[in-house]
Amino acid sequence: MGMRTELRAFFLSEYEEEQAYLQERHQQGWKLVSAYPYVYRFAACQPESFVYETDFTPAGRQERERRIEMYADYGWEHVLDCMQFSYFRKKAAEAHVRTTRSFTATTSPSWRWRNASSAAGCCPSPSCCSRRFR
Repeated sequence: MGMRTELRAFFLSEYEEEQAYLQERHQQGWKLVSAYPYVYRFAACQPESFVYETDFTPAGRQERERRIEMYADYGWEHVLDCMQFSYFRKKAAEAHVRTTRSFTATTSPSWRWRNASSAAGCCPSPSCCSRRFR
């Protein structure tokens, strides 16, 4: 199986661009297998349409494990952790992507938190603030 390493810089505010980059690579036959700041490693795979999601968890290991389990409950595959970010993927056909007036939403748990926080006027997750208020 072939491996490929790419250098690419994304800032926190560019999480959507990073997700689109990972999705594009997967459609080209390269799935994400590891990441470090600015370094992405891919393994050759069958070209498929996948949706990637990144989730920021500043809390400790227990909170991260709880979030990973929650994503799994929604059918997302945990790919890796890099610093305080977790990366997930799901087949695009199963992700139910839809567009609203202000942002693109998926059935990922972090979208549900962002959506719930905007409806409730509060912030139940640290990641929702960083994504809603850019």
